[in-house]
Amino acid sequence: MSRRESLAPAAQLGLLRIETDGGIAFLLAGLALGLGLAVRLLWPFDGLYGQDAFAYFRYARALWPWLLHGSPLPIYYWPAGYPLIVALVLPLAGWGSASGQAVSIVASAAAAGLTYCLSRELLPEAPGGRIAAWVAGLAVALSGSVLRAGLVVMSDALALACCAAAVWSLARSTRTGRYRWLAAAALALAWAIITRWVCGLLAAPLLVFALIARRTTDDGRRTTDDGQSMTLLRGSFPLSSLVLRLRWLVAFAVGALVVVPQLIVSAATPVALAQHQWVEAWSMANAWQRDFTTVDGAQHYVLPVAAFYLAQMAWPSFLATPLALLALPGAIWLVRGRLWAELALLAGWPLTLWLFLSGIPYQNARFVLPALPALAVLAGLGFAWMYAAPVRWRRVALAVGLALALAGGLAWGLRDYHRLVADKNDQLGLVAWARGRLPADATLLTFGATLTLQHYTAYDVRELFYLAPADLDDVVRRQPTYLLLDVANIERQWAGLRPQQDYRYLQRQPGLEVVGRRAPYTLFRVKGPGT
Repeated sequence: MSRRESLAPAAQLGLLRIETDGGIAFLLAGLALGLGLAVRLLWPFDGLYGQDAFAYFRYARALWPWLLHGSPLPIYYWPAGYPLIVALVLPLAGWGSASGQAVSIVASAAAAGLTYCLSRELLPEAPGGRIAAWVAGLAVALSGSVLRAGLVVMSDALALACCAAAVWSLARSTRTGRYRWLAAAALALAWAIITRWVCGLLAAPLLVFALIARRTTDDGRRTTDDGQSMTLLRGSFPLSSLVLRLRWLVAFAVGALVVVPQLIVSAATPVALAQHQWVEAWSMANAWQRDFTTVDGAQHYVLPVAAFYLAQMAWPSFLATPLALLALPGAIWLVRGRLWAELALLAGWPLTLWLFLSGIPYQNARFVLPALPALAVLAGLGFAWMYAAPVRWRRVALAVGLALALAGGLAWGLRDYHRLVADKNDQLGLVAWARGRLPADATLLTFGATLTLQHYTAYDVRELFYLAPADLDDVVRRQPTYLLLDVANIERQWAGLRPQQDYRYLQRQPGLEVVGRRAPYTLFRVKGPGT
C-alpha cells in the first residue's frame, strides 16, 4: 500500500489541498516570471540606473576578488544580503548585470506565489478563501511596482520576497506546530533585514501575531459574528512552555547568525547604521513637512511625507487603487470575526512601516514595497467577502472591476518602466557624447552620473561629492581634467553644499572653459598645468 493510500480520508483531503495550493502558487509565480521576461525582451535594459544599482552590482562583483585574492572591497553603505546572492549568480550569468536581474525577477515571482500561500495559510476557511488568495496573488504578480523591482539591479524585490516568506513561514509554524517553520521564519526575516534595514520593523507585528495566536483555544476553532465556524491557527499538539521557549531561542539564534555579522561589518564602514539619515533625522514632525535639506541636498515635495506614503499604498502601479480600497473591508471582516492575530499581522505590518516612513526626510515609492503582500491579502479578503454575496450582478461587476483594476495598474507600471528605460538610454547617450569630447588620458569630475560613467567608460572618473578643494588642486595639477555637471541642479538642489562649493571653487581657480552642452549637462575643461 502506498503512503497516500494509507492516509486517513481527512489527511488525504488535506494533502490534496496542499498540492492544489502549491500548484496555484507556482502558477502565479510563473505568471510574474513570464511577464517580467516578456517585458525585458520588449524593452531591453541591463537593470543598472541612477547610483544605487551600480553600487549594488559593483559590490557584488568585488566579493569574488576579495574571497579569492583578498582584494579590498569598495565602500558600501547598505546591508549586503542582495549583493551576496548576486555574487553567487555572477558565474552563471557571464559576470554581467543579468545576474542582478535574475535574482530580482525570481524574487518578485516568488513574492507572488508566497502571497497566495500566505492568504491560504492564514485564512483557509474564510468566505471565498481560494478566491481571496487568487486575488491577492494576482495583485502581486501583476503589480507594476513588483514588475519594475524585478527588472532592476536593486534589493527591493528580494526584500519583498523575504518579508513574504517570513510572514508565511510563521503562519505555517503557528498552524502546524512544527518548529522548522519557525526557524525558517527567523531566517527569512534575518535575510530581509540584511537586504533592507527597514524590514527589521516586521519583527514587531510578527511577535504580536505569535503572542496572540498562543492564546487561541486548544483546537484553534473560532466563531465569527455570523455564526460560521472557522479553523485557524490550530496547533498539531500542545507544547510545554519550556519547549516553546527553547524553540523560540533556537529561532532567535538562527536569525542572529545572519544579522550580527552584518551589524559588525556595517559598524566598521565610514557611515555606520547609527549615523544613517533615516536614524539621525527621523522625527514624527517630518510627517507633516514637505521641504527638507539633508546630505542629499534640498528637496521640495508636493505632499507631506505621511500623505505621500499613504497614497503610495493605493497607487495604481503598486496595488490597483480599487483593490487597495477593498483592504478596509478585509480588515473589518477580521475585526468582526475577532481574528486579532491575523489583523495584527496583515494590518499591523503596513501600519508599522507607514508610521516609520512618515518620520524620515525622504520620499521614494520603493520604500513601501515590503508591505504589499499583507495589503494584497487584506484586499483579496475584502473582495472575496463582497463577492460571496448571492447577487449575480454584483459578482459580475466585481469580476469585471477586478480585471480592469489589475490591467490598469499593470499598464501604469509598464508606463513607468518604459520611462525608466528611456532615461537609461538617455544616460547611455550622455556617455557616448562625453566619450567623443574627452581625450583618452582625461580625468573626469562629475556628479549625478558618476557610477554610470565609471561603468561604461575607461576614464578616471571622480565623484565631486567626496572631493575637497585640496583634492581638486591635486587632480588638476597632475593630468588634463574635465568637469561634467547638471549646473541647474547643482545651483538649485545643492546650494551651499559640497557639490556647489566645489563648482564655484573650480570657477574661481583655476577656471572653467565650456566644451559643449548636452541638456541638462555641461562639459567644462578645467584650466590648469595639466590641461
